[in-house]
Amino acid sequence: MTVTLHRCILCTLFLSLCFVRLQVSVVAFGTNANKPPGNTEVSTCFSRQLASASPSNIKYLDSYIDGLNAYGSTFYREALRAAFGLLKETPTTSQRDKVILFLTDGVPSDSPVEIMESIKELNKELNNTVMIVTYGLGEAASSKGTEILTSMAEQNGTLYEVELEPNVRKGAFIPILNPSELRRLRRG
Repeated sequence: MTVTLHRCILCTLFLSLCFVRLQVSVVAFGTNANKPPGNTEVSTCFSRQLASASPSNIKYLDSYIDGLNAYGSTFYREALRAAFGLLKETPTTSQRDKVILFLTDGVPSDSPVEIMESIKELNKELNNTVMIVTYGLGEAASSKGTEILTSMAEQNGTLYEVELEPNVRKGAFIPILNPSELRRLRRG
């Protein structure tokens, strides 16, 4: 079993916990960031904005996740741009919490400075209302990955000489040290 499968299982677990009043999508990333194209029978909005977490939309996203394959590098910045773009393009009628659940099984191929500058810039466009919760699986949960994932979750790039933005919503870094346990959780 590969770590990529563990990442898919964790995504599926998150999706299974969604409620209809939530809005969701998925951004897969490696060398590029990719969003599900949508299914005209269900919704066409997944690639442009978040969709309601209805059972049919969750089923569609679950199927999309199951079809993912790992390739290329691990560019965090592209995934973050896509995720923030979805949040920005989604019309809101209420003050919903905006949260990015960032799951990775690899250390970034791009520089921490670029990653942290992107988070600062993109969140500022949304009035610093976005919280980031990072999950590191396998190598990303090791000492190599914890530093950047913690900085991302706290939105604190001072370690990389990126000025701290005031009034951000701090998230958390959650290491998944034993990704094989995810399969057991998925089965319920």
